[in-house]
Amino acid sequence: MEPLAPTRARARRFFDTGTGIVFLLILAAPTLDHWVRPDERERSPNRRELRTPAPLPDFPRATAAALEYPKQFEAWFNDSMGLRDQLLRWNSIVKVFGFGVSPNRNTFLGRDGWMFYGGDNSKENHRGALPSTEIDLRRWAAMIERRRLLLKSIGVEYLFVIAPDKESIYADFLPDEMKPIGPRRLEQFVVYMRTLAPAVQILDLCDPLIAAREGDRPDAYLYTKLGTHWNERGAQVALRAMLERMNELVGGFEPRELDDFVRTELPPPGDSMATSMYIGDLLPMSIHEYAPPQPKAVEKHTGGYTFGRVRKSELADSTRPRVVLIHDSFGPQIEVGLSEQCSYLECQWNWAFDVDEVRRIRPKILVDLFVERTLNHADPLRFRPLDPYPWERRFAMSSSTLVAADKDASQWNLRGQGPIELRPVHELVRPRLPLVLGAAEGVIDLGTVVPVQGQVPVLHASIDSPLETELWVFTRLPGELGVPSQPKFLHGLNKGPNLIFLPLALPESGARVLIRPGRDPGTYYLRELEIRSVSQP
Repeated sequence: MEPLAPTRARARRFFDTGTGIVFLLILAAPTLDHWVRPDERERSPNRRELRTPAPLPDFPRATAAALEYPKQFEAWFNDSMGLRDQLLRWNSIVKVFGFGVSPNRNTFLGRDGWMFYGGDNSKENHRGALPSTEIDLRRWAAMIERRRLLLKSIGVEYLFVIAPDKESIYADFLPDEMKPIGPRRLEQFVVYMRTLAPAVQILDLCDPLIAAREGDRPDAYLYTKLGTHWNERGAQVALRAMLERMNELVGGFEPRELDDFVRTELPPPGDSMATSMYIGDLLPMSIHEYAPPQPKAVEKHTGGYTFGRVRKSELADSTRPRVVLIHDSFGPQIEVGLSEQCSYLECQWNWAFDVDEVRRIRPKILVDLFVERTLNHADPLRFRPLDPYPWERRFAMSSSTLVAADKDASQWNLRGQGPIELRPVHELVRPRLPLVLGAAEGVIDLGTVVPVQGQVPVLHASIDSPLETELWVFTRLPGELGVPSQPKFLHGLNKGPNLIFLPLALPESGARVLIRPGRDPGTYYLRELEIRSVSQP
C-alpha cells in the first residue's frame, strides 16, 4: 500500500491548488466584472430598485468626516460592486423558487404567486396590530380640517380620497399569518373623521373596488399581481368613483365617458416587485392602460415619475371645472382620464399645496389622493399648506376684536364651567393666568361669537402646557345645553410655550365658543386669549 502515498499527496496538492485558484477567482470576480462590464447601469439599484445609488464619498480631510467615511464608503460599495446584480438575482432565485420566501424585507409572498408590499408597517396595519392612538387620529383630523378651511376661505371645494392598499382589496391572497386581529387604521380613520370633522368630504375607495372584483380575470385584476399599485382597471374604477363624488360637489363632470376608453397593452416591466428582486424576466407580468380613443386634453407640462412631479393639461374651449389634484404614487395612473374631464388640470405629486399657487389656478375643487398606508407612517405636519399669508399675519392686520380677555379685571374676566379652576394671575414679566384642569369636562366659556359677513373669526391663544396634548374648541348652537362630546376644532400643544392662531368656521348666526386648554388634567398657563374677525384672503 505504500506506493499509493505519493499519488494521494499529488492529488491533495492538486486539490489544494485548485481550491486556492477558485477562491482567488471568486475574490477577483467583482473587479473582473468592472473590467468586463464597465457600464454600471446594470449593477446600479437605479433601474430595478428605483432608488439612487449611494455616491462615492470624498476622502476625509477632518476628524468628523473621517468617522463617517467607513459607513459612507460601505454604502457606495454595496450599491456599485461588481456582479452585484447577478448575486442579487441568484439570491432571489434560491429564496423565491427554492424556499418560497421573499429576499426583500419590504416584500412578502402571498398565495397563487401574488406579492405584497410589507414596508411602511403595512403588514402590521393589515393584521390590525398597529391601531391608531387617539392623538394620532386627532392630529390627522386637525390637519385635514385645516386644509378644508383654508381652501374654503378662497372659494375652493375639497375632497380627501383614500386609495386602499392592495391587501385591503385582495385579502384572500394573503398568507395565513396575516389573519386580522383588529381594525385597520383606515377603518378607524373613516369613523373618526365622520364624527370629529363631518364637514370634510371623505371618499374611501374600498367599497367600489371590492364591488368591481366581480369582473376580475387572470389578465385583468384591479391591482398588479406582483406590484403594489392599482392597474388600469383599478384606476378606472377609482376615477369613476372620484368623478361621481366631484360631480355631486361642484358638477360639470361626465363619469360615463370613461366607458368609451380603450384598453391597450404597455411594454414591461411595469409595477412589479419581481423586478426589484432582479427576476422580472422569470416572473413576467403584462400591464395595460385605459385611454380615450381620441384624446382631447392637451398636455402642457409634465415631469419625471417621482416626488415633486407636476403635470398640467388643458381642454380647449371647455366649460368644465378647473381641478387641482395633490397625490402620491397612485395619482399618475388616473391623470390622463381625469384630464379629459377638466378644462384645466394640475396634478402635483406632493404632500402640501401652495395656497398662492392654488389661488392663481382658480380651481373649482382640490382633490387629495393618498394611499392607505400613508396613515401608518406619514406625519400629518407634512400636509400643512404652504400659506404665504398665515393666520398670524392676518390676525395682526385686523382691529376687529370679537372676544378678548380683560387683563385689568380679576381672572381676566373669564368664566370657567365644570371642573376647571381659574387661579390668581401670576405677575411676571408677562402675566399669566393659571388654569387648573381637574377633569376632561372643564371648559372656559367665551360667550357667543357672531362672524362678520365675508370674514373669518380667528382664535389667538398663548398657552404654556405641562405636557404634549391639544387645545380643544367646542361650539354650541342656540338652544343646546352643556358641553358637546367632541370638539369642533383642535390644535396640537407642545410641552412648554405654544402660540396659536386658529381659524373658526362658525355659522352666520353665531355660536357659543367654549375652549378646553388641554386634553389632560393639569395646570395650564394662559398668556393671551382673543378672537378677531379677519378678512378673507
